[in-house]
Amino acid sequence: MSDKKNTVTETSGKVMTSYDKKVQRRKEEAARAKKEALTSKITTAVVVLLVVAVIAYFPISKHVATTSTYATVDGQEITQVEFDYYYNFGFINFVNQNSYLLSYLGLDTTVALDQQMYGEYTTWDDYFQQAAITNIMQTKALVAEGKAKGFEHDTTAEVEAHIQMLEESATSAGVTLKNYISTTFGKYATVKTITPYLEESYYASAYYEHVSASQEVTEDEITEYYNENKDSYDSVDFKLITVEAEIPQGESTVDEEGNATVADPTEEQIAEAMAAAKEEADKQLLFVEADGEVQENVKLSGASYYYSDWLFDAERKAGDTTVIEDNTNHCYYVLSFTDRYLDETKAVTARVIMTTADQSAAIEEEFKANGATEDAFIALVEKYSEDTYTNQDGGLYENITASALSEEIGDWLLGERAYGDMFTAKGSDGYYYALYFVEQGNEEWKVDIDYILRSADMSDYMAALTEAIEVVDVKGKLTYEENLAKEEAAQASAEAESTEAE
Repeated sequence: MSDKKNTVTETSGKVMTSYDKKVQRRKEEAARAKKEALTSKITTAVVVLLVVAVIAYFPISKHVATTSTYATVDGQEITQVEFDYYYNFGFINFVNQNSYLLSYLGLDTTVALDQQMYGEYTTWDDYFQQAAITNIMQTKALVAEGKAKGFEHDTTAEVEAHIQMLEESATSAGVTLKNYISTTFGKYATVKTITPYLEESYYASAYYEHVSASQEVTEDEITEYYNENKDSYDSVDFKLITVEAEIPQGESTVDEEGNATVADPTEEQIAEAMAAAKEEADKQLLFVEADGEVQENVKLSGASYYYSDWLFDAERKAGDTTVIEDNTNHCYYVLSFTDRYLDETKAVTARVIMTTADQSAAIEEEFKANGATEDAFIALVEKYSEDTYTNQDGGLYENITASALSEEIGDWLLGERAYGDMFTAKGSDGYYYALYFVEQGNEEWKVDIDYILRSADMSDYMAALTEAIEVVDVKGKLTYEENLAKEEAAQASAEAESTEAE
């Protein structure tokens, strides 16, 4: 499910430098597993106590850290405490979002960040310095513009809920709230010192959402984007037979100590087995239409690399067949194309209760006893829901798409529903959910494209909003700009040499 509220860091769409693009490419190249969960919990709340050697605290007194100017952003003084808060926020956010990719990205949370290279000249410390300054810039700019335009938003409830979850996290970690906050957000961080940063962040996020909602995305723009990117949104139906090569074992030998070793098959053995498999695959072309395994509603992203190009060829038509070789897995794919179309499944709006323990029976009983109305469900959200997303706005979620749902919940929510239907189930993420169906929305593909176009508009907006902001490194501790300049100069030189060689 797409988040109801996104933090400025997640949605600001800052201009991508080559520094950012490198990690983005790494992420895109990694095989991301699809997450089956109904909600996307706010990462700043679901933090863990990271007892690791990642934050290098400068040897300064508490007075200096909390009162002296560490840097200025757009003329506003930033203390060491505030910088540490945003730095650590960015680090924890990144680790939570990329926990299964850290080794691939080359980030070791047990080693000091300034001792780990992100690029040829930049360290991971540089990366999170830049993230912190960027987040501060965007937050300050959004707050300033929001205030100037008279935007009002009371952050009291959000901040209180946030601090309450920090208290729960501290309890789970077996430490005091004071120790938890200082370990998580910086040596001199306290509830009192971070509260203004939370207030600014929630206000900035609300104003960002206000501006985003005001951006106009027309049906014509959505259609135009779809026509230019049909392969990313269309689905195909086809039939498939996989013919695997029967590759024999290599020669077995026994050493002097009696240890048996089986050699890998020779290239000749593999070639012979693949030739036999090819012969069988060619025969299966006659039977794939009748006997092939039916594959339905397959998107480009879900199709095998080996035959996705064939399936999504613009010239493909019903009844086309082919045999495609897969040398990596030593097999052949026999395919029969059936259809290509745009899936018109609609997104839905629902109210959600999330609990860590099974409260289904009590929720259902109270829901019926109180009239089984939407207002009755909203009251239960306030009483039972334990997540900061699901206990805000009466648990309302808009534009929920199938890809964000576990199978059981998705089958119910996206099935034949009517306003007022209520359902309880355990999600694949281990949490318990109660859902109240409100209405169907636009088609999922339209929701997705609307988000992409709106995000692009907001990226331009944020770039313009922060373009003139000046950052002054008062303490001389920010190394990212100098190292980033070296990195980009090296990349430019390498690209120039490559162009000359061509």
